[in-house]
Amino acid sequence: LPRFSAICGITEHEVKTVFAEGIEQMAVKYKCSTEEMFERIKMRYDGYHFSKDSEDVYNPYSLINAFTDCELTNYWFESGTPSFLIHQMQHFRTDITSLDRLEVFASEFDQPTEAMQSALPLLYQSGYLTIKGYDLDTETYTLSIPNQEVRFLR
Repeated sequence: LPRFSAICGITEHEVKTVFAEGIEQMAVKYKCSTEEMFERIKMRYDGYHFSKDSEDVYNPYSLINAFTDCELTNYWFESGTPSFLIHQMQHFRTDITSLDRLEVFASEFDQPTEAMQSALPLLYQSGYLTIKGYDLDTETYTLSIPNQEVRFLR
C-alpha cells in the first residue's frame, strides 16, 4: 500500500530534521556547505521506492552508519548480500549492469521467490533495483539501481 511505502526507510524530511546535526558535522569534515553535504548524502543513500507513488526513502543501515562514522562510504554490501542472491544471479545468468532502467510489468518483479523465472524479483526485493517510474498508459514500471552506493557494487 502506498501509504506505508516509506516504512522501510528514512524519509528526506527525517534526514533533514532528525539528522541535521550529523549533516553539519559531515559538512565540516568534508569542507563543504550543509546543502552540498545533504546533496552528497542524497546521491549516495537515497532513491528507494516501494510503490509507484511512494516518496524517496534512504537506506537506514547505510545512513545511520554514515552519521555514526561521519563518513560517506559504501555500507550496502555489509548490510547483507545473501549468498542466495548471488547464486540466483549466477543461475539466471544475470548481469546487474544490464538491469538499469528496465521497463517491466509488475508481474515480472513483484512475485514470490519460489515462482521466479529470473533474478529480477530477488534484485527488487533486496534493494539492488527499485521503482523509479510508472507509466499509467502502458502499466509498466521503470526499475533502476537506486543510488551511487549500490551502483558502485557493479
